[in-house]
Amino acid sequence: MTTAPTTTEPVPDPTTTEPVPDPTTTEPVPDPTTTEPVPDPTTTEPEPDPTTTGPQPSVPESVVGSWCGGQNDAPGGHWTYVFSGDGSVAAKNREGGFSGYVVTQGDVMIFYVEGSEPFESTWSVSYEEALGTNLLFLDDYSYVPGGCDS
Repeated sequence: MTTAPTTTEPVPDPTTTEPVPDPTTTEPVPDPTTTEPVPDPTTTEPEPDPTTTGPQPSVPESVVGSWCGGQNDAPGGHWTYVFSGDGSVAAKNREGGFSGYVVTQGDVMIFYVEGSEPFESTWSVSYEEALGTNLLFLDDYSYVPGGCDS
């Protein structure tokens, strides 16, 4: 007669015990009065600092200086633009003006003006034989060296 092998259940060691949760310890519960900060829709992002982010301000050497011109029948008269070598620009006519900085990319100048969206203008400088001087062209309007009185 053959007997089948017998298996026995493991007997737990009476010296070891399963950990029992401490009834005085509880899981942290989120505070229902704490909320994520909500952005204020009335605040606007500040203009980027041209020295730390994005494209660097740049004005071609041939454009640095004061220029007078623009649309002849503009209500505010001609514009005076003043471009600096560090990329800053200021423009004014009889009705007002703006200031900011310029980033030049090829034949396009991107104007960054505080309080408004950036805007682009095509530009070029060419020598005008009849006047004996260079002219700046911004969006096909001509500007002569110097400031405007009108």
